[in-house]
Order: sequence, then structure tokens, then C-alpha cells
Amino acid sequence: MSRSADSSAQARLRLPAPRLAVLVGVAFTSTSAILIRLSDAPPLAIAAFRMIFSALLMTPAMLVSLRGAGSHDRAPGRPGRRELLWCLASGLFLALHFATWITSLSYTTVAAATVLVNTHPIFIVAASAIFFKERLRPLSLVFVLAAVGGSAILAIVPGRSAGGSLLGNGLALFGAAAVSGYLLIGRMLRPRLGVTQYTFLVYSSAAAILTLVCLLSGTPLGGFPAVNFLIFAGLAIFPTLLGHSVFNWALRYVPPTFISIAVLGEPVLATIFALFLFAEVPPASTLAGGAIVIAAIGAYLFYEGRYDRPRGRGMPVRSVD
Repeated sequence: MSRSADSSAQARLRLPAPRLAVLVGVAFTSTSAILIRLSDAPPLAIAAFRMIFSALLMTPAMLVSLRGAGSHDRAPGRPGRRELLWCLASGLFLALHFATWITSLSYTTVAAATVLVNTHPIFIVAASAIFFKERLRPLSLVFVLAAVGGSAILAIVPGRSAGGSLLGNGLALFGAAAVSGYLLIGRMLRPRLGVTQYTFLVYSSAAAILTLVCLLSGTPLGGFPAVNFLIFAGLAIFPTLLGHSVFNWALRYVPPTFISIAVLGEPVLATIFALFLFAEVPPASTLAGGAIVIAAIGAYLFYEGRYDRPRGRGMPVRSVD
């Protein structure tokens, strides 16, 4: 066997591993809403401690990156004032995302919250058209409008119980809009900053902002059972490091579209977990609207994925919950 043929065979053998890792990562991200529901701490405190723990866990990698040990992740230069300001803005969007989405879980079902927060591709498409002048193909527009329609069914038609709360659904949608700002800024900064630098700076900014909000609003950062701190650590480890960090790693080996479509399984798994753990059965409107949203966004991502786009363009769709 020739060297090139042998390399091809090895590449094919290695191919399933990153894809499998992505699917495992989706399972971990699906635990986010469940862990949040298990905590009896205030939503803002959960958001703050999740980011604090995530930033602390990223600190060793950041120190290694600064020492130059991880050469594959070094950026062309250290962040300047402009990059730091953009990282602060990204952290603000991420803080808004977690504050609103985590709060939404107190008012609506796990199914509704996870589906609605994953509608961020709709907001990114709109923002990309406005700020980056990216044109949308006619069929893609149909898929996006279908996703908007499904979101309207899910968000506007209340269920028979508090699970259909308009407030909770509205907060989840706001969380989707906020995370779109985080993803768009990341799209701009990632060519200039390594993933470790960018992630650490954004997580630290979000942690500082959420902690300040808690202090100003009088939200207690203590006084609840100690088991909550295990939940905060779990939120940082499982959906964050073992979920989203795996997606970032896998982007070197699999198309972004594969990851974008795979994360649409998060609402499905989260709904199943909630059904068994909390006996939470989503109303018919949630199931119908959620199915339309997932199908429409999945069709959009699959259709757009057929076209090769220059690196750094396209829609950075990743779950961040």
C-alpha cells in the first residue's frame, strides 16, 4: 500500500472519532437545563457561579497558552486594547444570555426553553444580512421564515399550565438574541485570538458582569445549601468544558454544519431528561412548535452546508447553554 493510500485509510479510520465526540458533547450540553432545575439558588447566582467556575477551570490552560506551550493555539499577537474591549462586549452578551435563559427555566418548560434558546441562527442570519451584507438564498429564507413561524407557535400559544408562560418563553428568546451577539463577535475575533485566550477573556468578563449585577440587585451569592456549588461546578464541567469545548476541538476535523445540526438534538435530549426526572410533559403546542423549529433550522443548515464558503464566513451556529 502506498504512503498516500495508507494516510487516506488512517484518515478514514479516524473520521468517526470526532463525530462521535460531537454527539457525546451534545449529550453533555443537554444536561444544562436539568442541572439548573436541580439548583434552588437564584437564577442570577446560578449564572454568575457558572461563569466563575468556568473561568477558573480555564485558568490553567490560559497560563499555558501565555507561556507559549500550546503553539497551535497561539494568536498572531497578544490581545490589544481593541480586542479586550470586544471581549468585554462579548462577555456582556454572554452574561445577558445566561441571565435571561436560566431565569426562563423558572417560568417555562425545559422543552420550550431549550428549543427557543437554540433559535439563535435566526438572529444571526438577520444580523449577518444587516452588518455583514450577506445575502440569503431564497430557499434558505423559506427555512428561516418557517423557523420563525415555529418559534411563534411555541412562544405565543401558552400551554395548559405555567409551562406555557409567555414570560419564560420571551426570556428564552431574548437569550437566543443575546447569544447571537456573542457568536458574531467571536466570529470576528477568533482569527485574531486563540480559542483559549478568547474563551478565558469572555468567560471572565461574563463572570465579573454577572457578579456585579448580583451585588447591585441584592441577589444573594450565598446562604443556599452547599450542594448548589456542586451543581455550579457541574454546569462548568459538563455542558461547558465537556460540551462546548469538545465542539471547538471537533471543528478542526468535521464541518461546522455537522456540529450545528448535531446540537439540534439538545432540546430533544433535554426534554427526555426532564420527562424522566421531573415528570414534565410539554404541552402539544410546545411539541408542535419545537418540531417545526428544529426541522426548519436543520434544513437550513443542511442546505447552506452544501455550499462552500470562505473560512471565517457563514453562520457560526453553536449551542452555548
